[in-house]
Order: sequence, then structure tokens, then C-alpha cells
Amino acid sequence: MFADDEGAAMELLVRRAQQAEWRDPESGYMRRTLTPPNWASLLQMVEVVFPAGARVMYEASARETTVHQQIWVVHGQIDVLVGGQHYALREGDCLAMTLGQSP
Repeated sequence: MFADDEGAAMELLVRRAQQAEWRDPESGYMRRTLTPPNWASLLQMVEVVFPAGARVMYEASARETTVHQQIWVVHGQIDVLVGGQHYALREGDCLAMTLGQSP
């Protein structure tokens, strides 16, 4: 019924049971992709469950492209450090950031 530029059918709906999920064995960080696979959009929605007290660090210099992200706190609170700037986010807060720059 719907097709992208290459003519392949695009799924508009992905059920909860079919959403890709990944869990970091060290921190317990869980990442679930909400956006249907192969959806042609610059926006991708992801649910992240971050255990209390856990830490994750990203090396910005290792990225080949610029990544735009937003963190929306649904429950709880989180401290985020981006480029030396500290943000204390609480329920309902949303932080937009750019990670990585092409060298």
C-alpha cells in the first residue's frame, strides 16, 4: 500500500513485542527503538531506561557524523554532562544537544 523511493513497502506500525531492544550488560541501560524499521525520517524515537547510579560515557571525537539528540525525562531525574556543561534534569524536562563533530 505504501512504498518508499525504492519501491519497498514501509511498515507504519511496529508493535511493542516487535520493537528492537538492547541492554548493556554492565550498567543495565536499556534502549528500545520505538520508530518502525526503515521509516524514512530524520527523527527516530527511542525509549531508554537508565538504572539509578549508572553511568554511560560517549567519546564525541570517535563519531564521524554529528548526532542530534533530545532527552525527555518521563520519570525520575538524571544528571547529564555535555561538553563540560552540567544539566540536572527532572520529570518533564527536555534537553536538546548535538553530539560529535566531523573532524
